[in-house]
Amino acid sequence: MIKRLGILAAAAAVASALCAGPAFATQQTQTLTVNGSVTQSCTTLSSAQTLTFPAYDFQTNATTPDTAGPVSYTTSCTKGSSVAFSVNGGANFAHTSGTRALKSATTSDYMNYGLFSDSSDTTAWAFNSSTGAGTNGPTLNPTSNTQTLTLTIYGSIPAGQDVSVASDYTDSVTVAINY
Repeated sequence: MIKRLGILAAAAAVASALCAGPAFATQQTQTLTVNGSVTQSCTTLSSAQTLTFPAYDFQTNATTPDTAGPVSYTTSCTKGSSVAFSVNGGANFAHTSGTRALKSATTSDYMNYGLFSDSSDTTAWAFNSSTGAGTNGPTLNPTSNTQTLTLTIYGSIPAGQDVSVASDYTDSVTVAINY
């Protein structure tokens, strides 16, 4: 048994010497440049939302606006990105001289409304009144890749609108994240 261990030890020493390779006298070097990149990106905005106003009543809403919301969209973006949300003028903006409008489902009647980023309806989600394209809101700069950015939307139908037909009214608005 001892003899066998001695033979194995000798074989291991020979194998180790053979694997060590030859000793070299000279060395030349070059630099290897390693590149990588991070793409500025954002996660998809959270799922579609519906902003539903209570029924507009010509008596109650003669002096009081009809309000709804909030609805919220969320996303996460690359740390250090410049990000802004926008909300376009909707499908009916051209009919109402550059304001957002709900259209009757049964006739060609319209009811003006506004979209806001605050519950007091003072900061409107602006849009280009000529093209309907959304105008970027404030620029946000995420400080972490896991930071959640939130777009909040409140709605208001101004008081005193002379709605000519009882119907359901709708509009379709595009919400975007720009980075």
